[in-house]
Amino acid sequence: MAKYIKRFIRPAAFAAAGAALGLAYYSLAGCTGSCPITSSPAITAAYLSVIGLLLSAATAKDKEKEKK
Repeated sequence: MAKYIKRFIRPAAFAAAGAALGLAYYSLAGCTGSCPITSSPAITAAYLSVIGLLLSAATAKDKEKEKK
């Protein structure tokens, strides 16, 4: 069970960091109304959390390659 939970800690951390950065970006440089991504804090956080998930997958080490 611990291995199963440990597998999701890294992607969840990247997604949470992306959402936090999205909210920070919205509050510092967000657009008002006309920009589709930065018009709402929820949309900005969602987009950047998806980017965080993609970064997590791109930077993950492949355990099968390490064994060889």
